[in-house]
Formats: sequence, structure tokens, C-alpha cells
Amino acid sequence: MPSTSLEKDLLEIPDLPMLLERLHHRLDHEKIQRQEFRSWISEEVKAEFINGSIVLHSPTTEDHNEATGHIYGITSLYADLHQLGNALTIQQFITTLSK
Repeated sequence: MPSTSLEKDLLEIPDLPMLLERLHHRLDHEKIQRQEFRSWISEEVKAEFINGSIVLHSPTTEDHNEATGHIYGITSLYADLHQLGNALTIQQFITTLSK
């Protein structure tokens, strides 16, 4: 397997084993946090898990919902007319990504 420049640079670090151990610990901790996040998140809660932190979003307003509906309608029509596939709402997109 060919080495990359990054791999070569990493192998030059004297404390690489200790660094790898710390990285594994952080990744394991984030994995647990992500699993906990997924266990309580629902479609009603607008939140994201970004770089180990949970970011909660405020509920949308009626104006926002109306604007989103109009934008979806326009993009859906455009996609249909140009045979580009399906337009998705942000919630559908997020649900599709998480599967």
C-alpha cells in the first residue's frame, strides 16, 4: 500500500503512539455521544451533532414554513420539467442521509 505524505509525516512524530491512543479515546467518546444523540433525537426535534457537540435549532415560524413550501414547489417543478430526479425537503434529505 503506497504511503501518503501525511503518513510519512506522522511516522516522523516521536510521540505517535501516545497521539494515536488519545485520538482513539476521543473517537470512542464521540461515538458514544453520537449514539446517545441518535437515541433521543426525533423528527420533532431540530438538532444536529457537529464535531462532538449537539446544536439545537429553534422551531420554525409560519412564514418560514410557507417560504420553504414555495421553494420546494418551485424546485420540484424545475426538477420534473428537466427530468433531474426528485426534489427533497431538508427533513427528507437528512432522513435519507441517516439511513
